Amino acid sequence: MTNQQKAVVAVIAAVFDTIKEVGPQGAPEGPLYAALMGHGCTLSQFQSIVGILVRAGKVRQSGHVLYAV
Repeated sequence: MTNQQKAVVAVIAAVFDTIKEVGPQGAPEGPLYAALMGHGCTLSQFQSIVGILVRAGKVRQSGHVLYAV
């Protein structure tokens, strides 16, 4: 695995951990994206991260709120 791939996996894991830490009330996408945007994450990249987590069955999305499964 390349360093870039390792970095992507680390970011996805960090996003999941954040969603999980928020708890049962869910994590609103807006503030989560804003935090990542401050580090250069584009909206498309954020949506890809969320999509990966949803497809993996780790996160449930309801409207613009994310819940750890």
